[in-house]
Amino acid sequence: MGGHTNPKALIFPLTGLRFFAAFAIVLHHIGGLFGIPATTFQGWNLAHGVSVFFVLSGFVLTYSYPALNKPGDTRQFYSGRIARILPAHLITLLAAVALGVPFAAPYFFANAFLLQSWIPTGDYFFSYNAVSWSISTEMGFYLVFPLLIRNFASTWHWKLAACFASSAAMGLLAGYLGLPFYSGGKDAVVQGLAMVNPISRIFEFCLGMAAALLWSRSRDGLSRLPFASWAVIELVGVVLLVWGRSWIDAILQPVMHSGAMKFWTGDSLSPAFPAALLLIILASSTGPLARFLGCRPVRYLGEISFAIYLTHQLVMRLFFGYPQIFGRLPDQWVLWAYLLTVIVASAALHLAENPARKMIMAWFRTKATPMSVQTSPIA
Repeated sequence: MGGHTNPKALIFPLTGLRFFAAFAIVLHHIGGLFGIPATTFQGWNLAHGVSVFFVLSGFVLTYSYPALNKPGDTRQFYSGRIARILPAHLITLLAAVALGVPFAAPYFFANAFLLQSWIPTGDYFFSYNAVSWSISTEMGFYLVFPLLIRNFASTWHWKLAACFASSAAMGLLAGYLGLPFYSGGKDAVVQGLAMVNPISRIFEFCLGMAAALLWSRSRDGLSRLPFASWAVIELVGVVLLVWGRSWIDAILQPVMHSGAMKFWTGDSLSPAFPAALLLIILASSTGPLARFLGCRPVRYLGEISFAIYLTHQLVMRLFFGYPQIFGRLPDQWVLWAYLLTVIVASAALHLAENPARKMIMAWFRTKATPMSVQTSPIA
Protein backbone atom coordinates (compact mmCIF):
# COMPACT_ATOMS: atom_id res chain seq x y z
CA MET A 1 0.00 0.00 0.00
CA GLY A 2 1.36 3.38 -0.98
CA GLY A 3 3.18 5.18 1.82
CA HIS A 4 3.42 2.12 4.13
CA THR A 5 6.22 -0.44 4.16
CA ASN A 6 5.31 -2.06 7.47
CA PRO A 7 1.98 -4.00 7.34
CA LYS A 8 1.24 -2.95 10.91
CA ALA A 9 1.55 0.69 9.82
CA LEU A 10 -1.75 0.25 7.99
CA ILE A 11 -3.60 0.67 11.26
CA PHE A 12 -1.21 2.98 13.13
CA PRO A 13 -3.62 5.91 12.63
CA LEU A 14 -6.41 3.82 14.15
CA THR A 15 -4.28 3.29 17.25
CA GLY A 16 -3.89 7.04 17.59
CA LEU A 17 -7.62 7.51 17.06
CA ARG A 18 -8.29 5.32 20.10
CA PHE A 19 -6.80 8.00 22.34
CA PHE A 20 -9.14 10.69 21.05
CA ALA A 21 -12.14 8.37 21.42
CA ALA A 22 -11.13 7.71 25.03
CA PHE A 23 -10.41 11.39 25.69
CA ALA A 24 -13.87 12.27 24.35
CA ILE A 25 -15.34 10.08 27.08
CA VAL A 26 -13.16 11.81 29.68
CA LEU A 27 -14.40 15.22 28.50
CA HIS A 28 -17.97 13.91 28.52
CA HIS A 29 -17.65 12.92 32.17
CA ILE A 30 -15.92 16.10 33.42
CA GLY A 31 -18.57 18.45 32.06
CA GLY A 32 -19.96 20.35 35.05
CA LEU A 33 -16.90 19.53 37.19
CA PHE A 34 -13.57 21.26 37.86
CA GLY A 35 -15.18 24.60 37.11
CA ILE A 36 -16.20 23.52 33.60
CA PRO A 37 -19.78 24.58 32.80
CA ALA A 38 -22.09 21.62 32.16
CA THR A 39 -23.01 23.12 28.77
CA THR A 40 -19.41 23.41 27.51
CA PHE A 41 -19.45 20.26 25.38
CA GLN A 42 -23.09 20.30 24.31
CA GLY A 43 -23.50 19.41 20.66
CA TRP A 44 -20.19 17.55 20.41
CA ASN A 45 -21.68 14.08 20.98
CA LEU A 46 -18.64 13.09 23.08
CA ALA A 47 -20.37 10.05 24.56
CA HIS A 48 -20.19 8.44 21.13
CA GLY A 49 -16.54 7.71 21.68
CA VAL A 50 -17.90 4.37 22.91
CA SER A 51 -19.54 3.77 19.53
CA VAL A 52 -16.21 4.52 17.87
CA PHE A 53 -14.60 1.88 20.08
CA PHE A 54 -17.22 -0.74 19.18
CA VAL A 55 -16.91 -0.12 15.43
CA LEU A 56 -13.12 0.06 15.72
CA SER A 57 -13.08 -3.26 17.59
CA GLY A 58 -14.89 -5.02 14.75
CA PHE A 59 -12.60 -3.39 12.19
CA VAL A 60 -9.31 -4.23 13.90
CA LEU A 61 -10.29 -7.79 14.83
CA THR A 62 -11.30 -8.50 11.23
CA TYR A 63 -7.96 -7.09 10.09
CA SER A 64 -6.06 -9.12 12.70
CA TYR A 65 -8.09 -12.36 12.44
CA PRO A 66 -9.41 -12.54 8.85
CA ALA A 67 -10.09 -16.24 9.33
CA LEU A 68 -10.22 -18.71 12.22
CA ASN A 69 -10.10 -21.91 10.21
CA LYS A 70 -7.07 -23.74 11.55
CA PRO A 71 -7.21 -26.02 14.60
CA GLY A 72 -6.63 -23.96 17.70
CA ASP A 73 -7.35 -20.61 16.01
CA THR A 74 -10.52 -19.97 17.98
CA ARG A 75 -8.85 -20.90 21.26
CA GLN A 76 -5.96 -18.58 20.44
CA PHE A 77 -8.41 -15.78 19.66
CA TYR A 78 -10.29 -16.18 22.93
CA SER A 79 -7.13 -16.45 25.01
CA GLY A 80 -5.73 -13.34 23.33
CA ARG A 81 -8.89 -11.35 24.05
CA ILE A 82 -9.04 -12.47 27.67
CA ALA A 83 -5.38 -11.62 28.15
CA ARG A 84 -5.96 -8.23 26.56
CA ILE A 85 -8.83 -6.98 28.71
CA LEU A 86 -8.97 -8.98 31.94
CA PRO A 87 -5.83 -7.78 33.80
CA ALA A 88 -6.64 -4.06 33.53
CA HIS A 89 -10.30 -4.71 34.27
CA LEU A 90 -9.60 -6.70 37.44
CA ILE A 91 -7.01 -4.18 38.65
CA THR A 92 -9.45 -1.28 38.26
CA LEU A 93 -12.27 -3.32 39.82
CA LEU A 94 -10.15 -3.87 42.92
CA ALA A 95 -9.09 -0.22 42.81
CA ALA A 96 -12.77 0.78 42.95
CA VAL A 97 -13.18 -1.25 46.14
CA ALA A 98 -10.00 0.27 47.58
CA LEU A 99 -11.36 3.74 46.80
CA GLY A 100 -14.45 3.12 48.88
CA VAL A 101 -17.07 1.48 46.66
CA PRO A 102 -18.86 -0.86 49.09
CA PHE A 103 -18.27 -4.55 48.46
CA ALA A 104 -21.40 -6.50 47.54
CA ALA A 105 -20.82 -10.04 46.30
CA PRO A 106 -23.52 -10.18 43.54
CA TYR A 107 -22.33 -6.94 41.96
CA PHE A 108 -18.65 -7.66 42.46
CA PHE A 109 -18.69 -11.09 40.86
CA ALA A 110 -20.94 -9.94 38.02
CA ASN A 111 -18.22 -7.38 37.29
CA ALA A 112 -15.34 -9.80 37.85
CA PHE A 113 -16.76 -12.19 35.24
CA LEU A 114 -17.80 -9.33 32.92
CA LEU A 115 -21.49 -10.21 33.06
CA GLN A 116 -22.83 -6.85 34.26
CA SER A 117 -23.96 -5.59 30.84
CA TRP A 118 -26.34 -8.54 30.53
CA ILE A 119 -28.24 -7.44 33.65
CA PRO A 120 -30.53 -4.54 32.66
CA THR A 121 -30.54 -2.64 35.96
CA GLY A 122 -28.22 0.28 36.58
CA ASP A 123 -27.16 -0.95 39.99
CA TYR A 124 -25.41 -3.79 38.11
CA PHE A 125 -24.17 -2.33 34.83
CA PHE A 126 -22.98 0.93 36.43
CA SER A 127 -21.59 -0.70 39.59
CA TYR A 128 -17.98 -0.33 40.77
CA ASN A 129 -16.02 1.13 37.82
CA ALA A 130 -19.06 2.25 35.85
CA VAL A 131 -17.37 2.50 32.45
CA SER A 132 -16.49 -1.21 32.54
CA TRP A 133 -20.01 -1.99 31.26
CA SER A 134 -18.58 -1.48 27.78
CA ILE A 135 -15.85 -4.06 28.46
CA SER A 136 -18.58 -6.53 29.40
CA THR A 137 -20.35 -5.64 26.16
CA GLU A 138 -17.11 -6.17 24.21
CA MET A 139 -16.77 -9.62 25.73
CA GLY A 140 -20.17 -10.42 24.26
CA PHE A 141 -18.82 -9.44 20.84
CA TYR A 142 -15.79 -11.66 21.30
CA LEU A 143 -17.99 -14.65 22.06
CA VAL A 144 -19.71 -14.46 18.66
CA PHE A 145 -16.78 -13.21 16.57
CA PRO A 146 -15.64 -16.72 15.49
CA LEU A 147 -19.16 -17.30 14.12
CA LEU A 148 -19.32 -13.92 12.42
CA ILE A 149 -15.88 -14.14 10.80
CA ARG A 150 -16.52 -17.58 9.32
CA ASN A 151 -16.79 -17.09 5.53
CA PHE A 152 -17.41 -13.41 6.24
CA ALA A 153 -16.41 -12.27 2.76
CA SER A 154 -19.38 -14.12 1.27
CA THR A 155 -21.82 -13.93 4.17
CA TRP A 156 -21.36 -10.37 5.44
CA HIS A 157 -24.63 -9.18 3.85
CA TRP A 158 -26.97 -11.35 5.85
CA LYS A 159 -24.82 -11.28 9.01
CA LEU A 160 -24.85 -7.48 9.03
CA ALA A 161 -28.62 -7.52 8.43
CA ALA A 162 -29.11 -10.06 11.22
CA CYS A 163 -27.04 -7.97 13.63
CA PHE A 164 -29.04 -4.88 12.72
CA ALA A 165 -32.31 -6.72 13.33
CA SER A 166 -31.05 -8.09 16.65
CA SER A 167 -29.88 -4.70 17.87
CA ALA A 168 -33.05 -2.91 16.77
CA ALA A 169 -35.12 -5.61 18.47
CA MET A 170 -33.61 -4.67 21.83
CA GLY A 171 -34.75 -1.09 21.39
CA LEU A 172 -38.18 -2.29 20.32
CA LEU A 173 -38.35 -4.60 23.33
CA ALA A 174 -37.45 -1.77 25.73
CA GLY A 175 -40.20 0.34 24.16
CA TYR A 176 -42.75 -2.50 24.23
CA LEU A 177 -42.05 -3.10 27.93
CA GLY A 178 -42.43 0.60 28.63
CA LEU A 179 -39.15 0.70 30.55
CA PRO A 180 -38.17 4.00 32.16
CA PHE A 181 -34.88 5.78 31.58
CA TYR A 182 -32.18 5.32 34.21
CA SER A 183 -32.55 7.54 37.26
CA GLY A 184 -30.45 5.69 39.80
CA GLY A 185 -32.94 3.00 40.80
CA LYS A 186 -32.74 -0.79 40.74
CA ASP A 187 -35.45 -1.46 38.16
CA ALA A 188 -34.85 -2.54 34.57
CA VAL A 189 -34.33 0.52 32.38
CA VAL A 190 -34.12 1.51 28.71
CA GLN A 191 -30.34 1.79 28.93
CA GLY A 192 -30.15 -1.78 30.26
CA LEU A 193 -31.58 -3.17 27.03
CA ALA A 194 -30.86 -0.48 24.43
CA MET A 195 -27.42 0.80 25.49
CA VAL A 196 -25.32 -1.69 27.44
CA ASN A 197 -26.63 -5.10 26.36
CA PRO A 198 -24.21 -6.73 23.86
CA ILE A 199 -27.10 -7.63 21.55
CA SER A 200 -28.15 -3.98 21.32
CA ARG A 201 -24.61 -2.98 20.23
CA ILE A 202 -23.65 -5.94 18.04
CA PHE A 203 -24.59 -4.04 14.87
CA GLU A 204 -21.84 -1.49 15.52
CA PHE A 205 -19.29 -4.26 15.92
CA CYS A 206 -20.42 -6.07 12.76
CA LEU A 207 -20.48 -2.79 10.84
CA GLY A 208 -16.83 -2.38 11.79
CA MET A 209 -16.16 -5.85 10.42
CA ALA A 210 -17.92 -4.96 7.16
CA ALA A 211 -15.94 -1.71 6.97
CA ALA A 212 -12.69 -3.70 7.30
CA LEU A 213 -13.81 -5.97 4.47
CA LEU A 214 -14.66 -3.00 2.25
CA TRP A 215 -11.34 -1.38 3.07
CA SER A 216 -9.39 -4.54 2.23
CA ARG A 217 -11.04 -4.66 -1.17
CA SER A 218 -10.52 -0.99 -2.03
CA ARG A 219 -7.29 0.05 -0.33
CA ASP A 220 -5.03 -0.47 -3.37
CA GLY A 221 -7.10 1.95 -5.42
CA LEU A 222 -7.44 4.43 -2.57
CA SER A 223 -3.67 4.46 -1.99
CA ARG A 224 -3.17 6.22 -5.32
CA LEU A 225 -4.92 9.39 -4.16
CA PRO A 226 -2.60 12.39 -3.64
CA PHE A 227 -1.84 14.00 -0.30
CA ALA A 228 -4.05 17.05 -0.92
CA SER A 229 -7.04 14.86 -1.76
CA TRP A 230 -6.59 12.89 1.44
CA ALA A 231 -6.44 16.11 3.46
CA VAL A 232 -9.89 17.05 2.18
CA ILE A 233 -11.30 13.53 2.63
CA GLU A 234 -9.98 13.37 6.21
CA LEU A 235 -11.63 16.71 7.01
CA VAL A 236 -14.95 15.46 5.66
CA GLY A 237 -14.61 12.27 7.72
CA VAL A 238 -13.96 14.19 10.95
CA VAL A 239 -16.86 16.58 10.32
CA LEU A 240 -19.18 13.62 9.74
CA LEU A 241 -17.94 11.90 12.90
CA VAL A 242 -18.53 14.98 15.06
CA TRP A 243 -21.81 16.20 13.58
CA GLY A 244 -23.02 13.40 11.30
CA ARG A 245 -24.97 11.72 14.08
CA SER A 246 -27.16 14.81 14.45
CA TRP A 247 -27.81 14.93 10.70
CA ILE A 248 -28.68 11.23 10.53
CA ASP A 249 -30.90 11.60 13.59
CA ALA A 250 -32.80 14.39 11.87
CA ILE A 251 -33.86 11.81 9.27
CA LEU A 252 -34.39 8.76 11.48
CA GLN A 253 -35.77 10.12 14.74
CA PRO A 254 -39.15 11.29 13.35
CA VAL A 255 -40.02 7.73 12.29
CA MET A 256 -39.18 6.19 15.67
CA HIS A 257 -42.35 5.70 17.71
CA SER A 258 -40.96 5.16 21.20
CA GLY A 259 -38.49 6.91 23.44
CA ALA A 260 -36.48 3.70 23.66
CA MET A 261 -36.09 3.45 19.87
CA LYS A 262 -35.19 7.13 19.63
CA PHE A 263 -32.55 6.51 22.29
CA TRP A 264 -31.15 3.42 20.52
CA THR A 265 -31.06 5.25 17.20
CA GLY A 266 -29.22 8.25 18.59
CA ASP A 267 -26.88 6.30 20.86
CA SER A 268 -25.98 3.36 18.63
CA LEU A 269 -27.22 3.46 15.04
CA SER A 270 -26.58 7.06 13.97
CA PRO A 271 -22.97 7.41 15.20
CA ALA A 272 -21.90 4.02 13.84
CA PHE A 273 -21.92 4.95 10.14
CA PRO A 274 -19.69 8.06 10.41
CA ALA A 275 -17.33 6.07 12.64
CA ALA A 276 -17.06 3.24 10.10
CA LEU A 277 -16.42 5.71 7.27
CA LEU A 278 -13.67 7.50 9.19
CA LEU A 279 -11.95 4.18 9.95
CA ILE A 280 -11.84 3.32 6.25
CA ILE A 281 -10.47 6.78 5.49
CA LEU A 282 -7.76 6.72 8.16
CA ALA A 283 -6.66 3.16 7.39
CA SER A 284 -6.23 4.14 3.73
CA SER A 285 -5.00 7.71 4.03
CA THR A 286 -1.52 9.14 3.63
CA GLY A 287 -2.87 12.59 4.53
CA PRO A 288 -1.95 14.90 7.42
CA LEU A 289 -4.43 13.53 9.95
CA ALA A 290 -3.39 9.91 9.37
CA ARG A 291 0.26 10.89 9.71
CA PHE A 292 -0.44 12.77 12.94
CA LEU A 293 -2.46 9.92 14.46
CA GLY A 294 0.17 7.43 13.36
CA CYS A 295 3.17 9.25 14.82
CA ARG A 296 4.85 7.57 17.77
CA PRO A 297 3.75 9.93 20.62
CA VAL A 298 0.10 9.82 19.60
CA ARG A 299 0.32 6.08 19.04
CA TYR A 300 1.59 5.67 22.58
CA LEU A 301 -1.41 7.58 23.90
CA GLY A 302 -3.56 5.27 21.80
CA GLU A 303 -1.85 2.24 23.31
CA ILE A 304 -2.70 3.41 26.83
CA SER A 305 -6.20 4.58 25.83
CA PHE A 306 -7.81 1.45 27.28
CA ALA A 307 -6.18 2.29 30.60
CA ILE A 308 -7.25 5.94 30.28
CA TYR A 309 -10.81 4.83 29.75
CA LEU A 310 -10.76 2.48 32.74
CA THR A 311 -9.00 4.79 35.19
CA HIS A 312 -10.46 8.26 34.55
CA GLN A 313 -13.56 7.90 36.72
CA LEU A 314 -11.59 6.21 39.49
CA VAL A 315 -9.14 9.12 39.55
CA MET A 316 -12.11 11.46 39.64
CA ARG A 317 -13.41 9.59 42.66
CA LEU A 318 -10.01 9.96 44.31
CA PHE A 319 -9.93 13.73 43.71
CA PHE A 320 -13.43 14.34 45.00
CA GLY A 321 -12.80 12.07 47.96
CA TYR A 322 -10.35 14.61 49.41
CA PRO A 323 -12.09 17.99 49.30
CA GLN A 324 -9.91 19.20 52.17
CA ILE A 325 -6.97 19.09 49.73
CA PHE A 326 -8.34 19.70 46.25
CA GLY A 327 -11.28 21.83 47.30
CA ARG A 328 -8.93 24.63 48.36
CA LEU A 329 -7.10 24.86 45.04
CA PRO A 330 -8.19 26.83 41.96
CA ASP A 331 -10.38 24.75 39.64
CA GLN A 332 -7.94 25.11 36.77
CA TRP A 333 -5.08 23.70 38.84
CA VAL A 334 -7.22 20.78 39.95
CA LEU A 335 -8.28 20.08 36.36
CA TRP A 336 -4.70 19.90 35.11
CA ALA A 337 -3.69 17.83 38.12
CA TYR A 338 -6.57 15.47 37.39
CA LEU A 339 -5.66 15.06 33.71
CA LEU A 340 -1.99 14.51 34.55
CA THR A 341 -2.91 11.93 37.18
CA VAL A 342 -5.09 10.08 34.68
CA ILE A 343 -2.19 9.87 32.20
CA VAL A 344 0.30 8.74 34.86
CA ALA A 345 -2.11 6.17 36.31
CA SER A 346 -2.89 4.90 32.82
CA ALA A 347 0.77 4.55 31.92
CA ALA A 348 1.35 2.61 35.15
CA LEU A 349 -1.64 0.37 34.50
CA HIS A 350 -0.42 -0.25 30.94
CA LEU A 351 2.94 -1.35 32.31
CA ALA A 352 1.22 -3.71 34.75
CA GLU A 353 -0.92 -5.15 31.96
CA ASN A 354 1.98 -6.47 29.90
CA PRO A 355 3.42 -9.08 32.30
CA ALA A 356 -0.08 -10.16 33.30
CA ARG A 357 -1.02 -10.59 29.67
CA LYS A 358 2.08 -12.69 29.00
CA MET A 359 1.30 -14.89 32.01
CA ILE A 360 -2.25 -15.51 30.81
CA MET A 361 -1.11 -16.33 27.27
CA ALA A 362 1.57 -18.69 28.61
CA TRP A 363 -1.05 -20.44 30.75
CA PHE A 364 -3.35 -20.93 27.77
CA ARG A 365 -0.48 -22.24 25.65
CA THR A 366 0.33 -24.78 28.35
CA LYS A 367 -3.29 -25.90 28.53
CA ALA A 368 -3.45 -26.12 24.74
CA THR A 369 -0.59 -28.64 24.55
CA PRO A 370 -2.01 -31.82 22.98
CA MET A 371 -2.50 -34.67 25.45
CA SER A 372 -0.55 -37.04 23.22
CA VAL A 373 2.49 -34.81 23.51
CA GLN A 374 2.11 -34.35 27.26
CA THR A 375 1.96 -38.10 27.97
CA SER A 376 4.18 -39.46 25.20
CA PRO A 377 6.95 -41.69 26.62
CA ILE A 378 9.47 -40.10 24.28
CA ALA A 379 8.44 -36.47 24.94
